[in-house]
Amino acid sequence: MKKIIAHRGLLHGPDKNDENRPEIIENALIQNFDVEIDLWFIDGKWLLGHDNPQYEIQQSFFERDNFWIHCKNFDALNKLNNSNYYFNYFWHDKDAYTLTSHNYIWAYPGSTVKDRSIIVLPEKFMNLEDIKAYDFYGVCTDYSCYVGELLK
Repeated sequence: MKKIIAHRGLLHGPDKNDENRPEIIENALIQNFDVEIDLWFIDGKWLLGHDNPQYEIQQSFFERDNFWIHCKNFDALNKLNNSNYYFNYFWHDKDAYTLTSHNYIWAYPGSTVKDRSIIVLPEKFMNLEDIKAYDFYGVCTDYSCYVGELLK
């Protein structure tokens, strides 16, 4: 079975007002999805947010195995890299591929995928119904519920 990752906690499509909100993320976890979060570390504090830090959280919030942590600044990357906890984290900008700390290939939208690859935001470059034809480990999408049904 393919891993379904709720992009920024979203389940039913893009929503700038809900992405990375702690309660939205918790809802995705309750529905048994993994979640990609955007994480910052600034002045000794952890924050969630895509373009800028918005929601302060405690480290215990993301100390779970079902998070895919997109480090948004060097301090977050460095702090996680020096942690005793086995976080699954990565840094990327517009690279075609980046390797997560758990050795998965995070593939920029539209990049080729195989085996241990995560196909990211397929809705941006293909018809979601066609996703079944691809070989990949998981998918990170704003349409987690829909893609989950497709891949059953």
